Amino acid sequence: MTTLASSDPVSPELRSAYDAQKLVPLWESGTTGFSQGGEQPRHWPWEAIGPILRETAHITVPSIVERRVLMMMNSTIPRNDAESCAGLVSAGVQALMPGEIARPHRHAMHALRFVLEGEGAETIVEGKACAMEPGDLVVTPGWAWHEHHNKGGKPTLWVDILDLAIHRAMRTDMFQPGPVNALRAVPADRAYGAAGIVPVGIEENEVARAGHTMMFRYPAGPAQAAAANAPQDQFGIRLARYVDPRNGGAIVPTIDCYLMQLEEAETAKARSLGAQLCVVVAGAGESDIDGTRIAWRRHDVFTIPRGATVVHRISEGPAQIFVASDIEIYRRLGQADGNDPALFAAV
Repeated sequence: MTTLASSDPVSPELRSAYDAQKLVPLWESGTTGFSQGGEQPRHWPWEAIGPILRETAHITVPSIVERRVLMMMNSTIPRNDAESCAGLVSAGVQALMPGEIARPHRHAMHALRFVLEGEGAETIVEGKACAMEPGDLVVTPGWAWHEHHNKGGKPTLWVDILDLAIHRAMRTDMFQPGPVNALRAVPADRAYGAAGIVPVGIEENEVARAGHTMMFRYPAGPAQAAAANAPQDQFGIRLARYVDPRNGGAIVPTIDCYLMQLEEAETAKARSLGAQLCVVVAGAGESDIDGTRIAWRRHDVFTIPRGATVVHRISEGPAQIFVASDIEIYRRLGQADGNDPALFAAV
């Protein structure tokens, strides 16, 4: 007969048997039954992180130049070994000084670059040069060779956005340094230069079959014009979506991107369907996120947790905010409407 310890319903002998066979009682698991929740909004004011990034940019050790990224961490995300800052989205700020080159490499993760400042820089994706001007979104899909060159006279600063969390969970977070080999043929961006028209035969391309956009650069001008002319939704928000021109879906399978325009003094309260990484492009204002007030202005970065209630207010407008969300993952898992590109739902 076993004797039960007064504070533990499991006998010492049975506990030892669990340990020996690497068994864990389900009732003792801290991750059982309910979502861990707990994620809180975070804010990185540009007036604080901008000078830090600029000072970091003067560190010119070659190994650092190629990875001169300051990751934005959100310690309130449970089990955050993927260094995420908004749900399943990881992000950091990066600088490339005039004349510098970040040598070619590739990785399994999809990476997006939203440009804040600079002129004359470019990212070369699968051999195709993509200019990096303020407000541009540059896409480096998973396993696409890419490198960064700054041919201009000023530092180029941008926000890096990756789907590291899901790859780390699947243990597919792989990396390969250059030299470049076996470049895949990709169409010129001008193949998608006319709205409503796409070239025939592109679907046979190896890159196209990978399930992400074939456009690697989304210029600022057209995106900002689309947001300014989009209809206001029920919350008072104008929303433009960055899409794969072949099918109208998300540009990569794990991150959906939008440009949001705010004109009303205050938006209606809404619930965020996915976690959102927000980069302020223009204007100023504040957001009430589950009772946390964040005052933001140009180049600030802040986050909105999945399921949080949100009210945006503007003090200088119209305001435009770039949004990268993990909502696409939830759509693909059947946890959100796969046919609905919405970012918000009614409370």
